Amino acid sequence: MLQNFPGLLFYNPPGVIFQAIHADWPIYPTGHGWLLALRSLANFGGNTKFYQVDDIDKCLLFTIEDPELLRTKNKDVYANDLFHVALWHDDLIELKERGLVTGVETVSDYTYSIRKFENFKTLLGHRNFIEDENGNLLIETREGHVLEYHRPISTSSEDLEESKDLVVLPDKSIQLTAAAFPTLAKSLEEGIHKDVYEIIKPLLKTKSYDDAIRKAVLLVEHSIKVFHATDKYGQDLIKFHVQKLIELNRLKTSFIRCYRGELRSLFKFVRNDYMHNLKTIEQSECSVILYRCSDVYTSFADIKDTIASK
Repeated sequence: MLQNFPGLLFYNPPGVIFQAIHADWPIYPTGHGWLLALRSLANFGGNTKFYQVDDIDKCLLFTIEDPELLRTKNKDVYANDLFHVALWHDDLIELKERGLVTGVETVSDYTYSIRKFENFKTLLGHRNFIEDENGNLLIETREGHVLEYHRPISTSSEDLEESKDLVVLPDKSIQLTAAAFPTLAKSLEEGIHKDVYEIIKPLLKTKSYDDAIRKAVLLVEHSIKVFHATDKYGQDLIKFHVQKLIELNRLKTSFIRCYRGELRSLFKFVRNDYMHNLKTIEQSECSVILYRCSDVYTSFADIKDTIASK
């Protein structure tokens, strides 16, 4: 559905002219900052394990299903029906430093490049290359040409040590720590969208936290249904909604991919849970989930405004 719109290119002030991800991924980061990264991971709950799928342009792509298990089922790890999240290296570093995520190791550019080089050698297989005296790889193509893949060279010295501003995942996976959700609840600085707050305000006063979440996520779903005048619901509604946005051709595809990912995780891990179960939750957990609902609703409201203005 989105295969004709690969890659992400955007301006990101301050201090960054533009950034790009040269990859055809099912989702991209929603922005920069450890708080946004934490919100993206928190969408899936505290016990979720995130498996590394790809690493391009200082950004990691994760899925919540074990890639090795998916491959045994001949399942594409990039498939649109899986749940993914994409995070920048620098945001993962800050999450690690704040004690909010496990499984992250910080490394220098040289160490990162060497590990990538060695992984490439392993993928090639020792019979498919020749290594010269400098450690460079000579690879013969099917057409008889020889490609040279250079071994990375260290630029560090006794006087200048390279900074560790890249990440590797020793176990190819990460998880949130117990401090993640309390930190997220305390760190939310932006207000809840006025439409969301209006319907949950009476429920918050009576500490009906689970009902407040049901109302908030129902507002998201109902608003999309009204927008398209359809009786579809759940994941079918999301598919219909996203297809209509693509057909309108007025929104950046990278935005649609991120929005789609947020919608799918909200419906799967919040809507389905709270619509079909009685829940007992604390105020802090309620706050975190309400902000997630509000973020998605705000994106939907922005979409409506964008379409209406053109």
